[in-house]
Amino acid sequence: MKAAVIVSRNDNYGGNLHNRARICLDNLSSVFDAVVVVDWKCVNNISLLEAMKYYKSNVYNIKITKDFLQQKYPNLLQYPIVETIGRNIGIRKAIDIGMQWVCSTNIDIMMEHFNEQLLGEDTLYTARKRHIPQDVYESTKFNFSNILETKDNLRRQGYASRDGQALWDPGDIWSIAICCGDFQLAHKDLWMQIRGFEEEMVGRGFADSNLMKRPILIGKKADELDIGVFHLDHGRESTKQADEHLPENDRILYVNNFAKSSNTENWGMHGDLSSENYFI
Repeated sequence: MKAAVIVSRNDNYGGNLHNRARICLDNLSSVFDAVVVVDWKCVNNISLLEAMKYYKSNVYNIKITKDFLQQKYPNLLQYPIVETIGRNIGIRKAIDIGMQWVCSTNIDIMMEHFNEQLLGEDTLYTARKRHIPQDVYESTKFNFSNILETKDNLRRQGYASRDGQALWDPGDIWSIAICCGDFQLAHKDLWMQIRGFEEEMVGRGFADSNLMKRPILIGKKADELDIGVFHLDHGRESTKQADEHLPENDRILYVNNFAKSSNTENWGMHGDLSSENYFI
């Protein structure tokens, strides 16, 4: 049993977000046994899935509202979104409902089916995504089966590191793929051992690279999974909410020099959420 975890907002980031999200969720809900969507600081208290009127029996919607943050975590209200904690909330939920494998991904990603039973439980996997141009997936003739058959013709993300050599960010020998955060898959036991994403990283950038280093620090592995992972390309249009300031995480501190997590045992707000946060 495997689940995908997504953190998003109902803010139309990138333009035409509802269309991209529907294509993504239709795909992921067929690849995974469950999809957990965490909506952070829901705009007008309406989550993305609620705005889309998107309801499927295996798609779970968790709402982290401003009121909830005000009551429980007022220090987080200053940020428009905190992806590390949002992802951890989704990961803990996926494990709680019995998922053995959990993949952290994004609202604009599609992927092909894969057999998790062939994978190592001591390894965190990432993948190098390919890019589907906007005019292709917005076409009435869009067919994902055709994409899979011709995937080698699509532009593919390069390597961030390989064979112990940093190829993208100086000193980062752990990320493997550029933009490795679009696909990060591990067995539930490994997620629990590394305690998910580093929750001190409340800003933007490098949380996915930090994650790739975490299993290495405890004697486990990180590797590339060579499967079809596809990004639905889009513009950078955003609403006022999406333009709210986010500080940049310190790459040297949280990647190059990172040695130990500060996450507590209840990482992912585990135990702090109530039925009011869950909408299925």
